Amino acid sequence: MARKLLTVTPCPVCHKNQALAESMRPRTLVVYASCHSHLQVIAQIPSRLQAVDIRKARTADSQPESYAEH
Repeated sequence: MARKLLTVTPCPVCHKNQALAESMRPRTLVVYASCHSHLQVIAQIPSRLQAVDIRKARTADSQPESYAEH
């Protein structure tokens, strides 16, 4: 069974740790459950997140993923 790898990076808004699956590619939109910030993955290695204005970042095909704090 393949293991899913997680990396931990701080939320740029509340500074709490955020775990990201290795499948989170740059430009992926996520909503951080702890502070409800809309974030975008801007780098995969090392993992980095950036706060975004969801009205400017979403498209008709996008659906943000939500993650709990770790």
